[in-house]
Amino acid sequence: MPWLRPLLLAAAVLLGPAGPPAAAAPRAATPGEPAMAAAAFLDTIGVNVDPGGQAPVAQLAAAGVRHVRVRAAADPADPSWSAVRALTAAGLGVDLVAAPGTDWASFAGAASSLGKGLEALEAEGDAGPLRLAARAHPALDRVPVLGPATDGAADHPTARLELRGRCPGCVPGPGVGGPPGANPGGGWLQVTEATLGDGVPEAVAARYLPRLLLGHAGAAARTYLGALAGEQAGPGLLGPDGAPTRAHRDLANLVAVLADPGPAFTPGRLAYRLTGDTDGLRHLLLQKADGRFWLVLWVEKPSWDPAGGRELTVAAQPVGVRLAHRVAAARAFAPDLGTAPERHFAGPTRTIELEVPDRPLLVELLPWTPPAAVVSGAPATPAPMRPAPTAARGGAPGPPVPAAAGDRDAPDAARGPATAAAAPDPTVRGPLGFTGSAALPLLVASGLLVLVGTAAFAASRRRWHHHR
Repeated sequence: MPWLRPLLLAAAVLLGPAGPPAAAAPRAATPGEPAMAAAAFLDTIGVNVDPGGQAPVAQLAAAGVRHVRVRAAADPADPSWSAVRALTAAGLGVDLVAAPGTDWASFAGAASSLGKGLEALEAEGDAGPLRLAARAHPALDRVPVLGPATDGAADHPTARLELRGRCPGCVPGPGVGGPPGANPGGGWLQVTEATLGDGVPEAVAARYLPRLLLGHAGAAARTYLGALAGEQAGPGLLGPDGAPTRAHRDLANLVAVLADPGPAFTPGRLAYRLTGDTDGLRHLLLQKADGRFWLVLWVEKPSWDPAGGRELTVAAQPVGVRLAHRVAAARAFAPDLGTAPERHFAGPTRTIELEVPDRPLLVELLPWTPPAAVVSGAPATPAPMRPAPTAARGGAPGPPVPAAAGDRDAPDAARGPATAAAAPDPTVRGPLGFTGSAALPLLVASGLLVLVGTAAFAASRRRWHHHR
């Protein structure tokens, strides 16, 4: 039967598309930008205090400051050491600086009595003698010794930063980028004295000081600001009379908004891009233990002309945040205006439009809430975590990132406020599933197979009768 082979071939061709679907091309991995823990950023904030007068413990606590740098008198019997002990007793971590002419053995002996509040010992000159004296005391065995970056005897390097009226991003400094605390020279850089310069108004200091701290995050383990206004130092957190300044208020609001009492965790990544007017735009990506990301944005341009002695107006710039995955909602906070959200962005959304000023603007990104929590009325919980895509070079998976709505790799409960029994992915077919485009070829192929089977049966019966 010469006509049987073409029929079988045609049926095989038509049935081809109904077979197992070809493997879909893998989606391009979007690892996103790694975040810094919000608590880790807050831990970089330090303040210089003068133990000769009344230590401003209450004002520092109100601003959320937990670390201070203080010079100790050369004589351990000096009354200023009482102020140092009061700082550690108040729960503040102390970087204790040895004054010139210090007797190293006596200094180390007095420092060893400060307990856990002593975070570091610092020598403004050669750190070698201080290190030898400290290692002679078991209580100081693990206390790092700080010194100038050129001093090989120091455990960690120190640096000073004088803006002299210029904006934080206008002066070469530690720079932004790299893991928190790392600096190109190795070790953990401590910016021990960051000053604005004489003549800078308080209104400008309120812009510059928070920006300076945000810009150093990821490059300096700690940055110490001036607490009191001093000669050539410019405004600090407290005025000459000890009253809080506008910079104190704005920094306190920034710390309050970013405070995270949650447990220690490994921050995740967020895939996004910034669009619009990005000239001079700076940002810092943070995350809290509850899974929420916080994107801090500001325009890094001069707000003060040190040569002309006049304040400059910096216009807010339109900026768009384009997220790779939807968020349930978002809120914007302006610490210079308070701690309450200034704007709400309803979700689900992947796009957020902002007006970014020369002051920090904080954008909180709320992850999806599992449907069960919504139905039961339970408190909102952060979105489930999933492993980050494998790094292109390393091969080891990155830290977990919040599962985003619409993310095909996320559990059903993380895809949005809809029920977990959401519609299946239309690009994935089950073993018995077929689409409308495959129905017609299947029908034609089935008909051909019926014809082939009928013809073959008739031919076999004719042969059987012929042989009889």
